[in-house]
Amino acid sequence: LKPLTIMLGKNSTSVLALPLMSAGNLHSIIFVQLSVQEQLSTPEIELALTIANQASIALDSARLFEETQNRLRDQITLRDAGTIISSALDANTILNQFAEQLCKAVDATSSYIIKYNEADSEFSVLAEYFSPNATELENDSDKGETYTYDYDEEKAEQEFLDQMKTGQVDVTHVDDPELSAKEREEMQKYDAKSILYIPLTVKGKLIGFTELWESRHKREFSSEEINLCLLLSQQAASALENARLFAETQRLAEELEQRVIERTAELESEKANMETLLSVLTEVSASLDLDRALSRTLALLNDAVGAEQGTIMLLQAEDNLLHYRAGYGYLTGENPSVSGGFTLKVGEGLAGWVFENREAVLIEDLHKDERWVMSGSGSSSEHRSSIVTPLQVGEDVIGVLMVFHRDVGFFGTERLAMVKAIATQVAIAINNAHLYELIRDQAERLGSMLRNEQEEASRSHAILEAVADGVVVTGPDDRITFLNNSASTILELDSEKIVEKSLDVFGGLFGKVASTWMQTISDWSSDPASYEIGDSYAEQLELENGRIALVHLAPVILQNDFLGTVSIFRDITHEVEVDRLKSEFVATVSHELRTPMTSIRGYVDILLMGAAGALNENQVHFLSIVKNNTERLNILVNDLLDISRIEAGSITLSPQSLDLRIVAEDVLADILRRSQDENKTIAFLLDAPKNLPRVYGDAERIRQVLGNLISNAYHYTPENGKVTVHLHAANGSEVQVDIEDSGIGISKEDQERIFDRFYRGEDPLVLATPGTG
Repeated sequence: LKPLTIMLGKNSTSVLALPLMSAGNLHSIIFVQLSVQEQLSTPEIELALTIANQASIALDSARLFEETQNRLRDQITLRDAGTIISSALDANTILNQFAEQLCKAVDATSSYIIKYNEADSEFSVLAEYFSPNATELENDSDKGETYTYDYDEEKAEQEFLDQMKTGQVDVTHVDDPELSAKEREEMQKYDAKSILYIPLTVKGKLIGFTELWESRHKREFSSEEINLCLLLSQQAASALENARLFAETQRLAEELEQRVIERTAELESEKANMETLLSVLTEVSASLDLDRALSRTLALLNDAVGAEQGTIMLLQAEDNLLHYRAGYGYLTGENPSVSGGFTLKVGEGLAGWVFENREAVLIEDLHKDERWVMSGSGSSSEHRSSIVTPLQVGEDVIGVLMVFHRDVGFFGTERLAMVKAIATQVAIAINNAHLYELIRDQAERLGSMLRNEQEEASRSHAILEAVADGVVVTGPDDRITFLNNSASTILELDSEKIVEKSLDVFGGLFGKVASTWMQTISDWSSDPASYEIGDSYAEQLELENGRIALVHLAPVILQNDFLGTVSIFRDITHEVEVDRLKSEFVATVSHELRTPMTSIRGYVDILLMGAAGALNENQVHFLSIVKNNTERLNILVNDLLDISRIEAGSITLSPQSLDLRIVAEDVLADILRRSQDENKTIAFLLDAPKNLPRVYGDAERIRQVLGNLISNAYHYTPENGKVTVHLHAANGSEVQVDIEDSGIGISKEDQERIFDRFYRGEDPLVLATPGTG
């Protein structure tokens, strides 16, 4: 560390060696060759040493300046490249930008982004970039190519992957002695002198790596360059994760929007069905002529479900046979009297089977159904598909409703539901018609009964009181002679204050809404000759008490004597209100769901919390917009779903992470206490591993399901039996629950009807146990 003068010999010059020091360490030596062979003086040596020290200081300053410049350049490169990479939300764009920026950052000749598939050890080229310095061979594109590295021959596969997974880089040179012949040949093929491998990881998982190729010369990448590449790799991984989350958000948003569209279509369909149902209800209630009402109803039904023929068969009490009563369609059009005399026994044919079993059926092909019996007319052989449903009023079946089409498999489950709903209204209308016929017959004899037999009058009074619809009877002088309890309830009138009063009292109570009805009664009373057989009157009244009533009016004539009128009031407030609510709701939802953009609030919240990495100002701004629109749409969708659940009779669920073992233990503890309280000895066992995966669901509803199943097992297992609850993982993230008991089980013939409403088996233990099926 001191200056040294070296004498080289008699005929040679001398050399002065001066050390260059930095932070106390020798980093260079200056050799000064002298022209004469002589020993330098001390002042000369000190001067030379001073100059050497100044040179060392200048070199240190230059080196520090260069390092500062390089560090600043790297930071600018990292900032600019990160901005370019993070500005895209498309994975392909991110990968292409990453390949370009990485290649430019370290001045490599080309770069490749390689995807790694751990399942089958496959590698595929996702993106590539070639600098202007890349060779012609190197410019051959491999993008999209899939291949498998044979590391068993070229490089230890597991060692390489482990190195990548730990975030370490790897550098390979074409002249490395450890390089296999095949690897060297591959590098020479594409004119590569050095390759730098950079791992690409997302959330600690290796998804691939980047290859930086240098074809100009053998290159040792500096630690600064490697650190810069790693930082860019981290930024690219974060951008890829953001792109994946963005794509997932878009996909879920599209799915949710599609579900809203589908649900809106369902509501439109339900609205159309309700309108059809209301039309049928209005039609069957608008006329007291049963044949005409049934014919019009079948016409509406055919239009609603696309049927080509509709037929109604009713049971006649005289012979206990099903008789053809009404038809509408292509058979009826060809011959109105077709099938007029066709009859079936109860249980005979498809109609008889439906009548006997009280169960609607959907037939894809009648020619393949053994129950199908053709009528006397050969035209019925053209029927191929059909829906047959019983006409039921309360517990009584009065007939069957059938619709047909000449195409196989024409009808579906939605049309089956429509036919069943209409059949209910038709059955009520037929029953009301029968009741009205009874009332009319009673009314025709009422005058004679009032004059002759008080006992018969009382009997008729009791019959009228039993009618579910309201009945108002007026005499020939327009005075009210009878008001049953149903009419009092519907009209909210006290019968004691109304009976024997003039019809004008209704004018004071209901105003203009009853003017037409009262005028009709007045016209018939003042001029009975104006009435023609078959005339009737029907009107819908909106009463001041908020109810809506459908009134049917008919005169009572006995042997050409006008005895008065009979009015039937039916409360249809609920049907009208339901239709109005559905119409308003569908209109509101259809309007509101056009504007908000759908997205998933959960992912947005996670991103805003920074769980997926730091967000810049623009990202936070954009995600805030998405979140606001999500909350807005969420409110609308929740309203839609809540109303749908109310209509379906369901309730709102509150899903959360659950441990099914804890839920099962809780339910078993309850049933065990019940077993002890009821003194019924049953062994309850829980077969479940301790490390059971958690599941996602509504805790109360899951507990309710388990409680129902375990309670059934308890009910239908004799004393000293055993009930076992098995829990085991299935399909990775799911848990399968099996309830096994030593009880009576379910017979094979009953198993097909497990999900039928209110159905229960015939086993004595079942019948002895309370339940609704």
